[in-house]
Amino acid sequence: MQFVERIDGNYRIYAGALELREGRGFIAAVVVQQLVDGRLGGPREIYRDTGLSCNYPWASSDMALARALDSGASAVRLEQHRP
Repeated sequence: MQFVERIDGNYRIYAGALELREGRGFIAAVVVQQLVDGRLGGPREIYRDTGLSCNYPWASSDMALARALDSGASAVRLEQHRP
């Protein structure tokens, strides 16, 4: 299991790659939180996807993590353009 955390402006992206049994590949998951300034209130989750592979595993953890980070970055861009 591998995890990566990335800060993108006011957003925190958590990406993970989990190895399937018997070396069948890796699945990916991502959670994006919007960071809130000040002491009142904490981060607000804006996106979560625990099934990025759609039951198709990636051959390596690097490929799975790259897909998860890309999905998180896309969620951040969409959130930034919301009215």
